[in-house]
Amino acid sequence: MWFKNQVHYLQGLAVEIYLEPLRSLRNEGFGKSILQTIKKLNKEVGYSISDEYIFNELGLSEVWKNEEVNGGTYMIRTFNAIIDDLPVQAEQIIIIYKSSGNYVLDLMFQGHEETHALQRLGMLSILESVAHMDICDNLHKEVIASIGGLIALERHGINIEDSLNLADMFAGPSSVYIEYLREAALKLKERHK
Repeated sequence: MWFKNQVHYLQGLAVEIYLEPLRSLRNEGFGKSILQTIKKLNKEVGYSISDEYIFNELGLSEVWKNEEVNGGTYMIRTFNAIIDDLPVQAEQIIIIYKSSGNYVLDLMFQGHEETHALQRLGMLSILESVAHMDICDNLHKEVIASIGGLIALERHGINIEDSLNLADMFAGPSSVYIEYLREAALKLKERHK
């Protein structure tokens, strides 16, 4: 897996991406809890499952201590390897979600986190292509990810013009995300002018 090119299908954004060797993408899907999913992932590779390690060392947002919060996150793991007697570093991006029970919101969460993965992979041009717009480098990374969340809705046949009051039903981690979502919606409206 690590030493060859890989094809991944991002379900929310409905696009295929190609990853070069030493990069991997893992979609954990929707779990019951972000924190419990991360503990399970850490246990798989022998990392600490303590809350202190996860929140302080890995930098997981404190909001995920509340298991009622819906949304998503991603984490990055790096692994050291030796290839042809040379040290190399492999990278794995892991996407994790907690379902809200609402298809529209869950699809938006999925597109949002997939966009973060594209950002990390240096592949925002894929989002620009499906969004039919240029994405400015000076936008906050959460606004860009929110554009991806709204594009996921659009790619699955959900009229985002009808969904622009998503903020009213958004039960996400914080009100600042609602502002990112509103700014993203305005950016998407501008492409039709």
